[in-house]
Amino acid sequence: MKIPNLYFHFITCFFILYTANTMAQTGTYRLNTPSGAWCNIAITQNKQIITGEVFAWWNDAGDRVGSFEGNGKVQGNKCVLINTDHADCKIQLNFNKTNLHAIFNDCMSTNLPEDFSGRYRKINNHIPGTYTVAVNKAHFYKTAKLGLSLKAYLLKGDKVNIDLENIADANRVFINYKNALGKISSGYISWADLKPYR
Repeated sequence: MKIPNLYFHFITCFFILYTANTMAQTGTYRLNTPSGAWCNIAITQNKQIITGEVFAWWNDAGDRVGSFEGNGKVQGNKCVLINTDHADCKIQLNFNKTNLHAIFNDCMSTNLPEDFSGRYRKINNHIPGTYTVAVNKAHFYKTAKLGLSLKAYLLKGDKVNIDLENIADANRVFINYKNALGKISSGYISWADLKPYR
């Protein structure tokens, strides 16, 4: 009877350690508020260090936004993001499988009140940054939903910058692309057509 008990304890300890290390997952998380405002949090995990970027849109007449970038160390399933330029603002992240619960403390200096505290749903595994087109032609779409593509497209190897405020969907992302001649093409592109620039 001792062997099964030891085996059970080993499996239990392994599961606890495994889930503790995988609670914080790289990707973008989103909260939609009843007022129509929304907030995105992009998380990048490197071992036990979390880098977080926050962008919030207030949905008010002044088109007000809030933003924050900070770092913190994962302890169990929790992390507190801190930025030395905004030492008063602290954002506590509590990870739970594929979602997180964020608590904003004294973040009015960055236009991020406690109204943006709450449960954030993970929308995809992507984060802001520079990407390249990975297919021969990446067509633009008018909306993030299924529909006909526009005439404009990007070619394999083209570089695009993706901002946090433009990540809102698991399938497509909004992009403003300026070519060598200064012409700007805008629209949604499939995440499947892009890969991180290395």
